[in-house]
Amino acid sequence: MAAGLGPGHAQRSLALWAALGHPAWEGKASNAVGWYHAQLGAPHEAIPHHQRAVALQQQAGDRANEAVAHDTLGRANHDLGHHEAAAHHYEHGLRLAQALADPILEAQLSIHLGDTHQAIGDNASAQERWEDAYKILVNADHPQASDVARKLQAIRTPQG
Repeated sequence: MAAGLGPGHAQRSLALWAALGHPAWEGKASNAVGWYHAQLGAPHEAIPHHQRAVALQQQAGDRANEAVAHDTLGRANHDLGHHEAAAHHYEHGLRLAQALADPILEAQLSIHLGDTHQAIGDNASAQERWEDAYKILVNADHPQASDVARKLQAIRTPQG
């Protein structure tokens, strides 16, 4: 992160874009404010900002950033233990990413959906989502593929 940037800057950006009435950029700024809340350990404060971002991106017709906002909204819900809501947002974002033919976004959402499945004890679904993500990331020669490979190895290794 660049020096001097932080939640205050994101909040000011949100206020400026809202005043200008530009829903796509207001949505990006709202998502950024939510992201900072989540990173600072307050996912409950992040959720309204992510919800606002989803609504604004829908209004703007910006499906890519709507998918990103669903991802961050899913993450905040996951962090609060609201796994059903998290899965709903990840699945919605995943459908958008697939429709946009954005494989990296699709992989990211698949990873997060797998994390949520694992959190609720559904290891078979977690493995399936991570395998989907791994294939995409390997094909793209993406560095995150090794992280997903470790998740897959851990889930395949019997505990005991």
